[in-house]
Amino acid sequence: MFEHMDELAPGAGDPRRFHPISGNGEGDDFYLLATPEQAQALKDSFGFDIE
Repeated sequence: MFEHMDELAPGAGDPRRFHPISGNGEGDDFYLLATPEQAQALKDSFGFDIE
């Protein structure tokens, strides 16, 4: 899926993008589709390890 991430990202001025989230260290990759502000709020509120 990572190779096609650009095809899934919204366009046309939509500020959302995929933010990588650190997984449990077992090779799982997680991505959050959110605006930078939404990602920061989740990081601040719930402690998500969002890059």
